[in-house]
Amino acid sequence: MPEDENAILEGVIDFHVHSRPDTVERIADDLELALEAKEAGMHGIVLKAHGASTVERAYLASRAVRAFDVFGGVCLNASVGGLNPELIKRMIQLKANTPSGQRVGMVVWLPTLDAENHIAHGSHSSTPVPVRVKGDPAPGLIEILKLVGEYNLILATGHLSSKETLWVIDLAKSLGVNKIVVNHPEFSVTRMTLEDQEAAAEKGAFLEHCYYPLTPVAQHVRPEEIVKSIKQVGAGHCILASDLGQYENVKPIEGLRSFIRTLLHYGLTWDEIKLMTKTNPAALLYS
Repeated sequence: MPEDENAILEGVIDFHVHSRPDTVERIADDLELALEAKEAGMHGIVLKAHGASTVERAYLASRAVRAFDVFGGVCLNASVGGLNPELIKRMIQLKANTPSGQRVGMVVWLPTLDAENHIAHGSHSSTPVPVRVKGDPAPGLIEILKLVGEYNLILATGHLSSKETLWVIDLAKSLGVNKIVVNHPEFSVTRMTLEDQEAAAEKGAFLEHCYYPLTPVAQHVRPEEIVKSIKQVGAGHCILASDLGQYENVKPIEGLRSFIRTLLHYGLTWDEIKLMTKTNPAALLYS
C-alpha cells in the first residue's frame, strides 16, 4: 500500500458509478464525479444508468475534465426498448472517443431493474425484459451478443439470476464475445455461490465486486465473504468497483477508497488490489 494514503486511488478505474441526471436522486452529477476522481489521481470511471444511455454524457464529461477517461454504455431495460439491437448499433456508430482515443461507449449491460430475476426479488418494474423465452434466447439477444463480440465491447450480466448468468456467458462466448463482467455477485438480487463464481471465472468472465453491498444502506454481505471469494476465484479474475452514487451513501471516490482499505485490512495484498482496480479494468476497456 502507498505510504501516502491519499495515493491509494492513483491510476484506479471505477467500473461502476451512478450519477445525475437520473430518474432517482443521485449524490453528484457526471462532471462533479469526474473532476473528483481526476483530483484523486484516478485514471477513469464508467457511468451507469438503469434507464438511459450514458455514452453521450460520458463523452461530454471527458471533454470537460480533460486528460481523464469517462466511459459509458447502455443498460437494456424496457425504457430503451429492452433487448434492442438498434440501440447497440447506434452506440457503435456514435463518433465519441475518450481523451486517450478509446471508444466511450464500451459497456452493454443486460437487464437490471427490469430483469425477471430482479422483479422476483422485489423490483417495482411492471415491464420485465426476459433474456430467455421457453428456454431459448429472447428475441434480439443473439444479434446483440454478435455485435458485442464483433466490436469488442464489454458484456455485463446486469441483474440476472446466477443460473441465467452462467447460461448467457456460455451463449456469449459461442457468439464471439471475449469480454464479460458478472455484476456484483454479492448483491442480494444477483448473489452467486462461490462455486458459481468459480464457474463464471473458468468460462472467462470477470467477477465485479462492489462496495455498495457492504454499505450500511444495503448490508448484504460481510467484507470477509468478499475476500474469501477473491482468494478462491483469484484476483486475476476479478475487478473492484464502487457501485455508488446513491444519495444516502458516501460519494463513489470516498467509498472506493474505503473499500480498498477494508479489503486490505481483511487480508488482500496491495498487488491483488492493483490487479483488480488497475490492470483488469484497463484490460477490459482498452484492449
